[in-house]
Amino acid sequence: MSSQVSVEREPAPGEIPPWRDPARSCVERAEALIALMALEEKIAQLVGVWVGADATGVAVAPHQADMGGGVHWPEVIRHGLGQLTRPFGTAPVEPATGAKALAAAQAEIAANNRFGIPAQVHEECLTGFAAWGATVYPTPLSWGAAFDPELVEQMAGRIGAGMRAAGGIPSTYLAPPLGRRSEVSAVDPTAAYPFGHGLGYTEFDWTDATVPGPDGQPAASDGPVDWPVDAEVSVAVQVRNLGTRAGTEVVQLYLHDPVAQTTRPVVRLVGYARVPLAAGEQARVTFAVPADVTSFTGVHGRRIVEPGAVELRFGRSSARFEATVPLRLVGDVREVGHQRRLVSLAAVEPTSPPAPLEAHR
Repeated sequence: MSSQVSVEREPAPGEIPPWRDPARSCVERAEALIALMALEEKIAQLVGVWVGADATGVAVAPHQADMGGGVHWPEVIRHGLGQLTRPFGTAPVEPATGAKALAAAQAEIAANNRFGIPAQVHEECLTGFAAWGATVYPTPLSWGAAFDPELVEQMAGRIGAGMRAAGGIPSTYLAPPLGRRSEVSAVDPTAAYPFGHGLGYTEFDWTDATVPGPDGQPAASDGPVDWPVDAEVSVAVQVRNLGTRAGTEVVQLYLHDPVAQTTRPVVRLVGYARVPLAAGEQARVTFAVPADVTSFTGVHGRRIVEPGAVELRFGRSSARFEATVPLRLVGDVREVGHQRRLVSLAAVEPTSPPAPLEAHR
């Protein structure tokens, strides 16, 4: 019996619509959606409307009428909308107010079409984010005249930061390599702060990342440690409060799967632990990681654990890693079912500091 959902019928109550199913390819999802869309709904996705944010932050207001002909907003979004043009740069509205108005408009657009599709948002940024109060930078002709690539890169970085501060490009830390900033795309979806980012009032030192053996001592290995595809592995790290006041560190554990039969995120959070420490104290943080956490939907549509090299990375965020433990999943490809274990249990064991700390400078 096929598990495929027909693309020519509406999904049943409780059924994931095929166009929202992340296990399907982009082509399958698009085909499933297009098959159900009426002609008016398809045409609506080709339409862009010039808008400006409402100064109250309640919604966006169409400015198409400024070029002749009236525009009735409810009628415009009745079947959906393909693009919102210049929501920030059309009228002098504070960026925070503009972001609030844009979010309200997107919710209204999604609610007014059968498939909950928001609009793409277009904004000018060639000489900086075209919003009230934003910095205006030189034009591209001036970039070339500067003969200073490093200066141009610094300026472009500031433009991107300004765009991200107002909402930026939708992104996720779970993106694969081509979903990140790279030299093959002009799009930079880098978040202002990475997933897991946080600040405190003290500093912590992370050391001695290991794979403990049965006796609690580091496993002897000159390379990646073997990890059976149907077993659990333990990894540990020592965390010490270097400061003069108490604080809490959040130890995050990320999985990196460099080679798989389908595209995988660069890193994915698989465990974390809050570690409260007084000044000078230290603790050993150990994660018990079942191999099931490495599972993913393979090319045949089944969730599997695949043998091969992986890494478990200890990080302060998804972009800042303090230690990496190389591992090698060994055995045959294993299919996992509904009983799969996807939680890495963490244990925090206080240990004695080696010596009293001096005031941290």
